Amino acid sequence: MPGIDWARLGAIGGEGLEDFVATCLRQLYPDARQTRPASGDGGIDVYRDTPDGLVVWQIKKFTTAVGSGQKKQIKTSWRRFWVANVVPDRHIASYTLATPWTPTASKLAWFENDVTADAMFKTTWEGAAFFNMLASRFPATFDRFFKGPDLLDNMVLTKATLAASPVETAGNLTMLDAINFREQSLRDIKDLISDNYQIDTSTFRLPPGQGPTVAHMRERLNGHSRWSRIDDTRWQVETVVPTSDQSAEVEPITINMRFLVEPGTPEADAIAEWDRWGVPIQDIPAESQIVGGPFDEQEPTTGILSVGAPPPSADLPRLLLRAQSINGSSIPPPADVVFIVRETTSGRLGGGLRVIASTRSGALTLEARIRSEVADPSFGLRLTVESGQDPAQVARDLHRVEAIASYGPFECVIEDGPSLAAGTDLAAPPFAKAIAEIANDLARLQPHTTHRLRMPDVWETTEHQTEELHRLATIYDEGAITQTWERIFLMIEDPSFLQNMEIFNGVGALVKKSEPVFSLGGANYMITHPLVVSILTPVLAEWVDRAQVEEGAEIELVPATDNRVVHAALAKDPAQHIAG
Repeated sequence: MPGIDWARLGAIGGEGLEDFVATCLRQLYPDARQTRPASGDGGIDVYRDTPDGLVVWQIKKFTTAVGSGQKKQIKTSWRRFWVANVVPDRHIASYTLATPWTPTASKLAWFENDVTADAMFKTTWEGAAFFNMLASRFPATFDRFFKGPDLLDNMVLTKATLAASPVETAGNLTMLDAINFREQSLRDIKDLISDNYQIDTSTFRLPPGQGPTVAHMRERLNGHSRWSRIDDTRWQVETVVPTSDQSAEVEPITINMRFLVEPGTPEADAIAEWDRWGVPIQDIPAESQIVGGPFDEQEPTTGILSVGAPPPSADLPRLLLRAQSINGSSIPPPADVVFIVRETTSGRLGGGLRVIASTRSGALTLEARIRSEVADPSFGLRLTVESGQDPAQVARDLHRVEAIASYGPFECVIEDGPSLAAGTDLAAPPFAKAIAEIANDLARLQPHTTHRLRMPDVWETTEHQTEELHRLATIYDEGAITQTWERIFLMIEDPSFLQNMEIFNGVGALVKKSEPVFSLGGANYMITHPLVVSILTPVLAEWVDRAQVEEGAEIELVPATDNRVVHAALAKDPAQHIAG
């Protein structure tokens, strides 16, 4: 951006020049930090901690030739820097003096030979070219600092002009290119809003009439975001993204809230839980005001407020539910139940910590509440079995927690760390035993089908369905089962086969082979390894005359000498492989 009159801009306010350079450097290097004179800058305005050492900028607002007074300031800043950083033997990579006035050869020689001669690191004096580079690299920041009070009006006018302009193709410019060009222009204007944050915009679709939830916002974007409805299915999402590591420190964003609820209501109870333990809240009437950042609000707004839980850190240790060894007992304690931390929240009052963790299968979830100064600690274990979970893992987890409950004393510990809770009366969650039996039977059937068996909706599963599941699991996993029979009625489609006197003569068996299909809680399952049902020694009832049976007639069979019905899995061919 050549031709900038830095002397005129300096007359507006020298501090603006210094803050402009510091702001640009923080955008150019996200890890750059800007010091504040009030805290003692040690001769440093902006710095970076790099693997090669400390990189330092000292910014001066000198827009005219450096005289004796300015030279004194430069020397003073250098001495402060030297005492605060070089004398303590801090490793320095470079030191840069930046002024909008470009030093002459004599002044540069003075800087190198008189001021920084003792430096064993790189020293530089940057002038107007450095300032021009920053202005060219960050035009939005330059405009914000130096274009005066008419900037906002010009920005709105430019935005309105762009928004009203038709999107057209021209030559090799496609419609998409034309749209992207206009959107880039709008993004450039948005950059004028803040020196510390930029706004990323995207579009998100939801089912008709549905609004975004905390879960949607957490999955979609990280950071402070604002959702605006475009139409019945589309939402515009504007997310505030810091431009440097120091953005939140230089321009913090806070939300002032006042809940609009009546004491004693469920909403008031939810807020109390949030205050004590950080339990997420959903759709609570409130008055809120955003202070700081691009979404800064001059007045509070009233609406529905939801507060979610931050995602847990990926390196959190696991939790172990385990039986405590009993002194003198010859019975070894059962295996631990391993829990993975899914959510952690802290109370706004009292410093309470709430930890939510679940087993890898998802079948069990524990909630521990500890360390609060205003509420009692608690520990709870509940069933969270859902359709689609792995039956083998569900059965393992439920059997282990039942074994720990039967053993006696227990504790919940952080893996390789301290105990969170301990007791003597761990109660397995209600229905855990019944659900474990469903999971165990499905796991037993898995080797006998090519289908991938998963947990059903256990709360919709009937007793009759679980009995049929258990019967099949017993047949395939333990061997044949036998029942008895008294009579069977068959519909005859081809009477001619009854002319064979060896059929239904009380010898052999009536055999039916099938691939069993059964239902659990609305889900259907198939076992691809065939099941064979053998009805032994069938014979025609006395009243049935073979010669008189017609097509579509019904006949009766009764047992001769053996009234057993045998249910068994078809013997496998040794060369055949049934996928598990």
